[in-house]
This record gives sequence, structure tokens and C-alpha cells, in this order.
Amino acid sequence: MKQNFNERIDRSNTEAAKWERYGKEAGSRLIPMWLADMELPCSSAVREALIRRAEHPIYGYTDRDASYYRLFAEWFHEQHNYQVTEEDVILSTGVMYSAACAIRLFSREGDGVTVLSPAYAPFIHAVRHGRRRLYRSELRDTGSRFEIDFCDLEEKLKKARLFLLCNPHNPTGRVFTEEELERIAGLCEKYGVTIISDEIHCDITYPGAHFTPIMNVNPWTRENTIACVSPTKTFNLAGLKISAVFIKNRKMNELFRKEAAAVGISSINLFAMCAVKAAYTKSSGWRQEAMDYLAGNRQAAAVFLRERLPEIAFYQPEGTYFYWLDCSGIKDAPSLGEGFLKQGLILSPGAEFAESSQSFYRMNFACPAGMLEEGLNTMEMVIRNWNKNSNIHHSAQIDLQTQVFAAGN
Repeated sequence: MKQNFNERIDRSNTEAAKWERYGKEAGSRLIPMWLADMELPCSSAVREALIRRAEHPIYGYTDRDASYYRLFAEWFHEQHNYQVTEEDVILSTGVMYSAACAIRLFSREGDGVTVLSPAYAPFIHAVRHGRRRLYRSELRDTGSRFEIDFCDLEEKLKKARLFLLCNPHNPTGRVFTEEELERIAGLCEKYGVTIISDEIHCDITYPGAHFTPIMNVNPWTRENTIACVSPTKTFNLAGLKISAVFIKNRKMNELFRKEAAAVGISSINLFAMCAVKAAYTKSSGWRQEAMDYLAGNRQAAAVFLRERLPEIAFYQPEGTYFYWLDCSGIKDAPSLGEGFLKQGLILSPGAEFAESSQSFYRMNFACPAGMLEEGLNTMEMVIRNWNKNSNIHHSAQIDLQTQVFAAGN
């Protein structure tokens, strides 16, 4: 049966962070388009699997047999030609926990970690909290898309022990080409830099873009990449806390496996495992319908922005369900978030991702089309009033950056 993604689902009284975090500031008219989960129902197969398991009255300790590791290996090989085996797979409660664990294991305090900027804020926090040195290599706006400045990247990698890659890229939506990944791999090999690759959005790409795992680029990356993947973005399962790590290098794999067990991130709850099995074995049709719907929202947003808000610069994302909106053409753009919030619209402020991105906002379009339309209309209304009354926007501001950072992604 075809899924109805147009239905707006009431998430009140479910402790949904996306809806409850700003309830007091936004009032009853809330349009949350910030946190990275979907406002779309998960597949019926997943829901039925969870209900069946919940009906059993005992929720005791459980073991993970080889079939769960095989699930991850087979899905990612079939979808993206990863060429990993179940022995390469390590379970984890989340990509960020895996990345933080890899930073601790494969670098020491004071070592450098390079990221492409703007960057997902929890990555920055993990680097700094781990007392590593952060090196940002800024993506360049070429007038057609954001691209890597390879001269700058090389300078930053010279000083680094790790490179933290995000592909597809959050927040710009870039899906890096095979040629770009080959150049990254060559630089990392040249300077002996281990790659931690966040590939959580790899299943969410649009026509014209092709995701390539950097692990597959050459023999060196096969042995020097920690790839972090998850079904949570693809199938809208973020609250269930389930992901995996792929490591081909046997020594690195064993080190990570032992550390993951020691700190508990490989202890996956029984409901998450029920969900991932139903997602990977019974929800391919749902996934295709969801991708078609996201592609429609992506196009609808592009048309609206071009026709109604030409002062906002943007590129259609090649992957993810985010628009990265450049509002620098609007006076006092870093304060726009306050104006949006007063009308119930919540976007992720660009300052969360980079100091240089204070005039940007990230918009999540994984929602019913009616909600997207309402959000865009609200954005237009706020900006029109903002342009008319730009001199009144210097009042005390709500610290959105701090609040959103604390929320995670």
C-alpha cells in the first residue's frame, strides 16, 4: 500500500526534541525545520516488528548473532558496493559515538584533526572535548556549488593525524565526486592521515549525484578508513540509536571492537535490532517512496526560493534533506532566527556550523508538503517584514546557537 506522506502527524506528548525544545518561545504555531529527523512515518514493516516484540512481556539481555552484522554488510554492499564482510562490521549506538571513539583511539591529545567547514557541530565538540587541535578547511562557493579548496586542505592535513570527512556533507548537501575523493585520499596517504568518514546520509542522494565510499577509492583507504554508517536517516529511526562502523584493517578493527564493548556503545537495545532487520529486509519499497517524496519537496523548495525569495542564495542539495540557505543579502541576517522563531519557524542557525556561516540557515525539508509550504510562506513573511523594519531587530536575542548545539544534529 502506498504510504501517505502528506499527513501531518501530531508528535505532542512523545518527548520529541524537534517539537518541544522551543515550545515556549514559539507558542502554539510551531514549524520545526531544524533537527535532523523526518516528519514522515516510518515503514509499516518497522512499526509491526516493534509492536510484535513489545507484546512479549520480557525485555531482558539479548545477544547479537552473525545475521545482524551480515545485514549491514549486505545492505551497504548492494546499495553502494562497499565490499565489506560481517567481520568488518562493528555495531554502535550512533555515528557520533563512533566518531568520538575513533578520535580517542587513533590520535593522542594535542594531535590535529582536520574537517571540511562548515561542519556538523558535534564533530567540533568531539575534537575539542578530546583535547585535539581542530583545523578547518573552508569549502569554497564557486558560484555553482561548494567545492573543496585542495591547496588549503593540504596545508591543514600536513598538521593533522585524522581527517573527519562527512559525505554526503552536512550542512551543504554536497555528495563528493569520485575524483574529489581520490584527491582527498592521495593527500591523506601522503601525510599519513587516518580517515574517519561519516556516511550517515549516503542512502539519501538525488539524480545526478553518486555516492562513493572513500573506503573504496584505493588500497590505502581500504586499510586506513573508519566508515560510520546508519539506517537512522534513511528509515527515520534516530530515536532507536543504531549504527555500524566498517573497518577493514584487522588491527584497527580489533582495537575499535574492544573499545566499543568497553564503553558500551556496541550494546544495542533489542528494539533497535528488530527495527533494523525490518528496515533492511522489508522496507525497500518504503525507502523509494520516501526518496521520491523528498525529491519533490527539494524541487518545490527550490522553485519557491527562486521565485519568492531571490535574496536568499542556495544550491539544490545533491544529498541529505537539508537546504543550506545563504541569507547574507538580507540586513542583519544573523538575527533572522529570532524573527523566524517569533512566528514559530525554527531553522538551524549557520553559526552552529562555522563562525563564517553566521548569515546561513539550515532547513530540513523532510516533512509533509503542506508543512514545507507553511514554513516557506512564514519565511517569506518574516523576511518581507524584516526588510521593512530592519532597524528594530537589535533587541535581546534568544541564544539559538547554544540551544541547537546542545540538541545534537
